Amino acid sequence: MNIKSAFVIINVFTFLNSGFSPLYPQDANKSISAQSDSLNSQNIPSAKIDEYLTTGKNLYRQDKYNEAIETWQKVLALDPQNNQALRYIERAQEKIKEVQETKMGQQETAPSEKSTANTTTPETQAPSSTNIDELLNEGKNLYRLEKYNEAVNVWKKVLTIDTQNSQAQRYIERAEEKLKELKQTVAPDIKIETKIQEIPVVPGISTPELVPTAEQKPQLLSLKDCVQTALDNNLSLKAAKREIKLSKQKTKDAWRALFPAASIKWDEISGTTTGEDFRGREFYFEMQQPVYQGGRLVNTLRQARVNMMISRQNYQKIKNDITFEVEQAFHILAATKKKLSRTG
Repeated sequence: MNIKSAFVIINVFTFLNSGFSPLYPQDANKSISAQSDSLNSQNIPSAKIDEYLTTGKNLYRQDKYNEAIETWQKVLALDPQNNQALRYIERAQEKIKEVQETKMGQQETAPSEKSTANTTTPETQAPSSTNIDELLNEGKNLYRLEKYNEAVNVWKKVLTIDTQNSQAQRYIERAEEKLKELKQTVAPDIKIETKIQEIPVVPGISTPELVPTAEQKPQLLSLKDCVQTALDNNLSLKAAKREIKLSKQKTKDAWRALFPAASIKWDEISGTTTGEDFRGREFYFEMQQPVYQGGRLVNTLRQARVNMMISRQNYQKIKNDITFEVEQAFHILAATKKKLSRTG
């Protein structure tokens, strides 16, 4: 067999195995390379590609566009026809261009800002959102601590930075309303004067030392003094206090009934009967111990304790009511005096 016939046999074999591809040597080589490429594409690790794509996305979200592009290029190294990686790279390149354009714009406007820097103050510079947020939060914290004046001062700093900040304006209005309410409810340090009636001096009778004379100054009472005076002279409060003492005594009696009771008696009788005198004596010791009475003694003790607790609560209620009424009258007097001073 010569070389020509051998070549023909090889071409026929290649034709049958390659799906009727051309029988020329150069075409056979092309088909073989295409088949190898298809085999390589089937062997590409998809898990590695997904890992690179996800890593690139995370870098893209962090504005690390160059690193994201490098990661996606690793995907193209494994799969050059991966459309997803190609699209991601195009987007990242566009973002890089936008960032560069914004930097160029800032550099162009920088000289004009420097030229006007001499005529501006730090308060008139462009507002910073982070500084404004920090000042707003600081004012909120002071407001929660009821430090309204300090909170207003902090929020006014926000207005010096951004005069149109509606949030700071609302906060200032609320704080000023709180300050007005406090001024209306909190009374100033008012002193109540008690007049002392002049007592005429009778000749021959000395004036007692405890009776105040006209030369003494009027006594000044504070809010605490007024409350204490009302508590000392209120009849309902005194009655409630006596009820507490009575309930304590009843509780002691109910407790004592649970224990043994002992008694000693001595009787002596003398007289005359049928013309004869007689005398008799009688002495005895008696002791009692309750064993079981159907729970009557225990329930009596419980009832006495409940009554004592009720009497104490009643006393506290009366005391609180008196204190409230006195403080309310004191503040009304303070407000009235303040209005009169303004009108006068």
